[in-house]
This record gives sequence, structure tokens and C-alpha cells, in this order.
Amino acid sequence: MSSITTPAPAAFVGGANPGLLRSWNFDTTFVIGTLAIGLTAAAIVTLRPALWIPILLADLWLLGYHHVVSTYTRLFLDGQTRAEHRAMLTWVPVVVVIAVVAVGAGLGFWALTTTYLYWQWWHYSRQSWGVSRTYSVASEGRVPNHRTSQALFLAVPVWGILWRSAQGSETFLGADLWTVPVPWSVVHIAGLIALGAVLWQVAAWAWSARRGALPTMHVLYTVSHLVIFTAAYVLIPDINYGWLAINIWHNAQYIAFVWYFNNKRHGGDKHASGTATELDGSPPRPRLIERLSQRSNLATYLGGCVLASTVLYVTLGATIVTIVPAIVVYQAINFHHYVVDSAIWKVRSESNRRTIGFVPSLPTIGHHD
Repeated sequence: MSSITTPAPAAFVGGANPGLLRSWNFDTTFVIGTLAIGLTAAAIVTLRPALWIPILLADLWLLGYHHVVSTYTRLFLDGQTRAEHRAMLTWVPVVVVIAVVAVGAGLGFWALTTTYLYWQWWHYSRQSWGVSRTYSVASEGRVPNHRTSQALFLAVPVWGILWRSAQGSETFLGADLWTVPVPWSVVHIAGLIALGAVLWQVAAWAWSARRGALPTMHVLYTVSHLVIFTAAYVLIPDINYGWLAINIWHNAQYIAFVWYFNNKRHGGDKHASGTATELDGSPPRPRLIERLSQRSNLATYLGGCVLASTVLYVTLGATIVTIVPAIVVYQAINFHHYVVDSAIWKVRSESNRRTIGFVPSLPTIGHHD
């Protein structure tokens, strides 16, 4: 892919543009706050293993289930997204359920756990890459070589999943697990490559700083990405506690990003009425998604998502899960969520590009999540 060689924008020189998505409060919470919560939770359960179950349940109830429901605030409430991705509500869920049942019955539930371990790692990595590209655009920066930047960004996550594979854990979240047998020599080589990628990135930041064009928030986000993947997959010995750290980070960021996206898409912090009018000449009544996406309704939006996820999962626990093994039900939901995310966040979608702010000359990055 050809490189992009545009000069640094004058507005950015001297740090005038830190590259915020929304505001200092939002962005520091989004980048630093979510990282701190995830690492703190992992530290607590490492020091006090008896707190593993209550903290896990809190993560699932307040963040995990909520973040899945957040996906469907776009798919169900946004008419344009619903029209573009109708298959995600019709035949795709059927295919996912059939595949999960077939794998679980044919190979065993360990195969679902293994698929989850590796797919969620890729899911987290791709979301983080998409967010980093959004910060790049917010800072008015330009990526000189898209593929090289992505390779550098993914070097630490690849090292991390290879490390977990080499550990050879036999259980994960209480279920049987099989991991790809990776020699430690391969892991160490990957670690050296990851170290080289980090040093390369630091050198690039130093060069940008010398020119007075350091994209502050993009740098902070990239550092948080490197820290969470290193901690979750390498530094934290227990696979479950490492997963808890990065799961909390991922879930909290996802919930925040979906609200941020909906807010930008539906008029910022005020109802977008445009120039259209109702039959009586009055401005059109904002749709539900428009009202929920306003900053003044943030508590209502978050509370509604938590309530919806609680009702959904409690209902599942009282009905389907009493008949079908829980791992089949919940992994079917997880995997369908991954498939949906891979479709609705694609930046090749013109509506997504306009909302996020990607300029036409930037290369397509796949999907946010």
C-alpha cells in the first residue's frame, strides 16, 4: 500500500491539538481509567483469590453483558445500521447457533473454550487497533505506512497469546481448555520482535516530539494498549486473572466508545432536527436512539443497557440454560457478537467514516472491534 506523505497540520504544532476524541475528562477516563480498573481488579484477585467470584460476577453483570447489549443499541435502534446489516438479525444467528452446537457436540465443550480464548484475543486486538486509528485521525496525524503501523501495534498482542499458548493451561474460566502447543523458543523470539517494535515506536514518538507534533492522546492510548496486553497475557501468571484485567478494559472501553459513536452520529449533545418538519410544521420528534445518545441522558442510556442485559441474561438463566449447557448458550451469544462487530464497525462504510471522522485518503482499517 502506498504511503501517505502529507505535512503535519499547523494546528497541531506545539501540541495545540492533543487529539482528543471528545474532552479531557472523557478521554482520560476512556484511556487511563479503564486500564486502571482492569489492572486493579486483577491485582485484587491475585492478592485475595477468595474475591475472584464476586469480582467476576460484577464484571459480567455491569460490563460484560452490558457491552454485548451496547452492540445491539446500534443494530436495533439505528435504522440505517439495521437496514445495512439485516442478515445479522435473521440468518446469521441461526448459523452461529448451529455451528456452536455442532462443535460442542462433535468435538467437546473444550473446543468452544479454546475458540473463545483465541477469538476473544483477536477481537480485543482488533478493537484496540481500530480505536488507535480513530485517535490518529483525531490528532490530525497521518500514518506513513498502514501495514507497518498495524504490524507494530499487534506485535505485543501476538507475543502475549503465544506466551499463554506455551503455558499450556488445561482449564480456562472453569472449563476444559486446549491450547496450541507453542515452543518457548518461539515465544522468546516473538518477545524480541515485540521489544523491537516498541523501541521503533518510541523512536518515532521522539522524532515527532522534536518536531513539536507529538499526538498526545494517541501516544497515551498506544501505551495503555501495550501495558494491558503485556500484563494480561504475560505478566499475570494465572490465565483467569489475566483475562479479567483485559476483559474489564475491553468491556468498559467498548461501552464508552459505542455511546461516543452514537452521540456523534445523532447530533452531538443536542437533538438534531435538521430542516425537516412534521405535518404541523414543528420540528420532528427525535428518535429513541437520538434521545438516548445525548449527554444529558447518559445515565438513562447506561441504566437502560444494564437493565436490558440483566433481563436478558436472567431470562436465559431461567429458561434455555436449564435445558442447554450454559457454555453453548453464552458462547453462541459471544460469537454472534464478534461477527456483528466485525460487520457494523467496518470503516469502509461511508456512514461510519463520516461519523468517526476518517478522511477519504486514509486506508480502510477493517473494523473497530
